[in-house]
Amino acid sequence: MSKLFYYGTVVSALVPSTYLFIISLFIVFSLVESFPLNLQGSVLLTQSLLGLFGYFGLLMLLIENTGERRKMVLIFLAMGVASFLVSIGFSGQKALNWLASMKEPGELFVLVWPVSISIFYIVRIAKRLPTYPINE
Repeated sequence: MSKLFYYGTVVSALVPSTYLFIISLFIVFSLVESFPLNLQGSVLLTQSLLGLFGYFGLLMLLIENTGERRKMVLIFLAMGVASFLVSIGFSGQKALNWLASMKEPGELFVLVWPVSISIFYIVRIAKRLPTYPINE
């Protein structure tokens, strides 16, 4: 994979993710002030924290990733994808209908592109992790 493609995809995912990162920070700070939380607040806090870790995973793709750091990047990217899945899962059919009815490509770009890039690099990093035989 060329460096131009690598850095281009990572930066193109970081741009819309920065917007979501800022929103997640506001959500976390506002929910931390209002403890104890109900179920909806707890899910929103969990989703926001997972999204923050996912953003850090995308940032970590910009630096050299070898050995143990590669595993950490993989975990952080998976947390970002989990944040997206929590939001879809908790909202249910309403979220899927909303995603399908988006008329502006920018809206879809902000929500789906970072997750798509994260999944792409999760697969690439997972393929490069060493495999260990299972001793029976």
